[in-house]
Amino acid sequence: MLLNKKNPVTPSLRHKLMVNKSLLFSVQRLKNKTFRKKKFAGTNFDGHICISHRGGGAKKIIREITWFKNNFNGVVTGIEYDPNRTSFIARVFDLNTKTYVYVIAQKNLFPGSRIQMGLNHKSIRIGNKLSITQIPAGSIISLVSLNKKMHFAVAAGTSCQLVQKGLTLSKIRLPSGKFIFIDSKSFASIGSVSNDKNNLQVFGNAGTTRHLGMRPRVRGVAMNPIDHPHGGGGGKPSVTPWGKPTKGKPTRKKIKH
Repeated sequence: MLLNKKNPVTPSLRHKLMVNKSLLFSVQRLKNKTFRKKKFAGTNFDGHICISHRGGGAKKIIREITWFKNNFNGVVTGIEYDPNRTSFIARVFDLNTKTYVYVIAQKNLFPGSRIQMGLNHKSIRIGNKLSITQIPAGSIISLVSLNKKMHFAVAAGTSCQLVQKGLTLSKIRLPSGKFIFIDSKSFASIGSVSNDKNNLQVFGNAGTTRHLGMRPRVRGVAMNPIDHPHGGGGGKPSVTPWGKPTKGKPTRKKIKH
């Protein structure tokens, strides 16, 4: 996807840079694969704020994503926008059950592409989800699933690399650069996740971020001393709103010899 630069007819549009979504599939969503979920605005079930600066925003409808389905054989009918994640999703027609499902779209996945999942498929093609034992070493992979609830490389533009293969364990490089060993029976999709230019977006004005559910942020030095440790003026060490040191504090635990 390309980035869309708008004419600066207003000051807020001068630096605004957004992903161009004009080529995305804009047909009505799959009603049997979507549902509504109540918003909590960064609070837990007790009503305590656990994540600051969240609230409001446009209503979102959750899309039910199919992470894995054995012996799956389908055709991509369209790439769609999902308000619940940074990557795009693909509407896929299952040739076995004659139904539609949603999956995470990989980069360079277009309508008409074939997607296969399971142990019975061995073709190395973008979008296919195969076992690590069936993927060649050095391949770029994403959506690495260690179990049904744990995945690596799901965000927009992220990917892993299969560095080394073994009979029981295989070595992959995570998007952070860290190397870990995973079970060779784990599954992963070929290719990197779509919407790789998502991190280059510049919202430009406060209205766009409010629609995304982000509330205004106030600097600690602009507050009163009762509201934040940085408030009231004067040079003070950087701390969190609760007084704990931050920005440069050592996080590595000392090893006792």
